[in-house]
Amino acid sequence: MPLKYCYRSTFIDVIEPHQQAHVKTRSQSVPANRAAPACDDLELSSYVSSLGQRAEQLAVLSRRCSETVMAAVSKDVLANQDVETCSTASPTSSPNTRSSTSNGSSCLPRALTSMFNHLPGSEMVPVLLAMLPNPGSMAHPELCRRPCIYFAAGSCANGSACGYCHLSHEHRPSHLDRRHRDLLRNLSEAECLALLLPVLRCRAESTGLAAEAVEVLALLEDKAVACAAPSEASRAATAATTPPQHQLSKLSAALRKMPFSTVLGMALRSATGCENKHEEDLAAMGGSSDQLLLGAVDRMRARLALQAVGA
Repeated sequence: MPLKYCYRSTFIDVIEPHQQAHVKTRSQSVPANRAAPACDDLELSSYVSSLGQRAEQLAVLSRRCSETVMAAVSKDVLANQDVETCSTASPTSSPNTRSSTSNGSSCLPRALTSMFNHLPGSEMVPVLLAMLPNPGSMAHPELCRRPCIYFAAGSCANGSACGYCHLSHEHRPSHLDRRHRDLLRNLSEAECLALLLPVLRCRAESTGLAAEAVEVLALLEDKAVACAAPSEASRAATAATTPPQHQLSKLSAALRKMPFSTVLGMALRSATGCENKHEEDLAAMGGSSDQLLLGAVDRMRARLALQAVGA
């Protein structure tokens, strides 16, 4: 049974079992009893009372994730035991030297990498979340969520369950102004993907994410090709409503200042609304194009989070 907490005079106290039975109504003329929980702030009291249950849930999740990681790592190490990769000690050196120990410990990152390469994205995420401050900080800094304004102010009520990033960002994320937002909103799916894909490739190369973003960019390129095959009537209508090139150039320059995750979100929303003529082939491969894209993004975030954990 989880412990129960209450808020008293700016402190968080544990409610003892004999205090939990305190249900007697106090007269207003009687001074407040120490055993009676204060309920001045309903929102604060509700948050404090849920701490015990949340702590128990996090403990169970952490225990399960630790068992999963250790079991997979042990299996991988035993299956891939190799003298040349896991130990570089010379034949004349003692097996109990410090260098041998450090080389043996270096097998752990390789085992983790091998394990995550064979796990689906849906199984990677819960394990990695247990190693991070909160879910929103996963794949920081290029693929994490927006910075948490409450954490920056020192009062995030969600704590380790917050869906926004709790890690430091050197620069404030850039945003599009209303003119650029309206311009992007009025573009067709094909035009939007044709504009965003070069920005994503450039951002991935400049931030060192080119290798991790290969799968996501390849799927987006396939989606762009499918969107760029309209009928004659729709092609003529699109040509009549295409914005001037100088406006698109300014929009592209503004997009290049934004984080990879923000531009990727725009591309995913555009790709979701696009009709893909290869949908039947993709379904035969294991799911729709939207599902394949989301799965690729999850795997990319998991790989980046793994690199951050091993750093």
